[in-house]
Amino acid sequence: MEQKLPNIPDAESGGFVPTLNGIGYMTVTCDRFMREFIAFARSGECPVLDIRATYGVATAAALESGATVIASEVDERHLTPLNENAHSKITIHQTRIPRILLCFIGGKGSTGW
Repeated sequence: MEQKLPNIPDAESGGFVPTLNGIGYMTVTCDRFMREFIAFARSGECPVLDIRATYGVATAAALESGATVIASEVDERHLTPLNENAHSKITIHQTRIPRILLCFIGGKGSTGW
């Protein structure tokens, strides 16, 4: 299964897409980890947190499965595809990871990875 959202650069050899901030790569192929995240997201009653959502491929797949997702990403340019395909069951945060996690200490949210 491969998720494709608009405005994601084409994958390089090996199926990886470079991040816009040059920090690394992400995959648009639904690998074992993404499948586990989606299954976990679908099974819970609480929102899941997609840390470093990048272009939102896993987030979009989890939303399609019926999950409620909080997507967090450091570089707001990576959130453009998610913002363009807004969904009623998503909350999007452009923030650094520790700050977003502090919001959930003692809260009802759960992390999938």
